[in-house]
Amino acid sequence: MRSSGKARAFFVVVMLAFCCTACWYALSTVSLRAENIDLTTKLTTSRQRETKQQLEYDAVSVELPQTQAELAEAQPLADAAKARENELRAQRKQLRADVAELQAAVDALEQENAHLKEAIAAMRQVMDRDRTH
Repeated sequence: MRSSGKARAFFVVVMLAFCCTACWYALSTVSLRAENIDLTTKLTTSRQRETKQQLEYDAVSVELPQTQAELAEAQPLADAAKARENELRAQRKQLRADVAELQAAVDALEQENAHLKEAIAAMRQVMDRDRTH
């Protein structure tokens, strides 16, 4: 009977070791499957992103010569418009300077006009005094 108890104990230990190994293997397999699914999803997403970027690059590469030609056509017009803008800015600056100069001349003439009016008024007073005397 003793050997039967040792055999039974040995069987229990072996079965316990087998169950522990089977549990560890099952958990490792599930973990590896989840990691594999995650990595597969990331790889698929990355490949789709790469494909999309390549399609966008190809589309831009096809349109680039036409866009460059349009730019070359429009550049002289843009340069002419910029030159005209600079010319108009210079004219506006000159006109502002002319306005300031003319305003100063108007102010000087108004002062001279006021002095002349005072002189005329003074002369009239003298003439009126001379007439009455």
